[in-house]
Amino acid sequence: MRHLPIGGIIPPVVTPLTGKGELDQEALLRIIDHVIAGGSTGLFLLGSTGEWASLPAGICREVVTQGVNGANGRLPVFVNISDSSLVELHRKANDAASAGADCLVISPPSYFAMTQDELLRFFELAIAGVPLPVLLYNAPQYTRTTIAPGTVAALGGHDRVVGIKDSSGDLEYMGRLVRTRPRAGFTILTGSELQLWESFRMGCEGGVCGGANLFPRLYTGFLNAMQEGNPDQIKHFQGLIKRIHEEVYAGFSTTLSHVIGLKFLMELRGLCGSAMALPVYNELSQHQKKTMAALLADFLELGY
Repeated sequence: MRHLPIGGIIPPVVTPLTGKGELDQEALLRIIDHVIAGGSTGLFLLGSTGEWASLPAGICREVVTQGVNGANGRLPVFVNISDSSLVELHRKANDAASAGADCLVISPPSYFAMTQDELLRFFELAIAGVPLPVLLYNAPQYTRTTIAPGTVAALGGHDRVVGIKDSSGDLEYMGRLVRTRPRAGFTILTGSELQLWESFRMGCEGGVCGGANLFPRLYTGFLNAMQEGNPDQIKHFQGLIKRIHEEVYAGFSTTLSHVIGLKFLMELRGLCGSAMALPVYNELSQHQKKTMAALLADFLELGY
């Protein structure tokens, strides 16, 4: 795999859609160029922010093909191939490899919860049938099963498993991951933007941050400030990310409220449209739109 070790800011790329529910290929290329210009170190395709679970298989394949082509070797491409069916998971893995992806991302199966013994066996079978390196993906809020640190350590003994992305938001869990890291070079990433600083201090190597679709320079700047140990800059960036969380992500009680907010602002910025894969979620109020538009104006004035 190219561009190892993994680390830095890896945006979970938004899937831009037309009003007819088709992939907006031109918008996807714009987003990719935008996040690369902002200093991102990888592309994470078909994550939660990419609405993969609501997309038809054809569009998922198109996202991978166009995403790899858009990256054009400038940085590694991670593709989420998670599935409760091992047959489908292996099909997705082969499709991603054929398209030129660099790393596969696998979470526990959804719907039926598993014991850790069952989960370990699932991952062993999954990994045995894929042709590329694997990044584990812990997101118990979606899968109902946590990948316990002991299971991570056991899977980390496999040469093909290169790390884990944790989106649980549990700092205690993150600390246990770091303490039981199976080997040098095994990468730990956080999916929690609010906990990026705390996770970095614990030993996390970077973040898969949805907001980097919109403001990549903000998140890469934050990581640079953390690496340099600049307290004033760290405080500055933490304040901005907290504002994004409060004014964009926490708009209303919907699981994908962060995607709704991101897509709205990305449309205002001219990156893509705001259409959702599953157009049944609550719409933003006029007050929310006004507040978010003001945030965008402020952040653009700051150079982000």
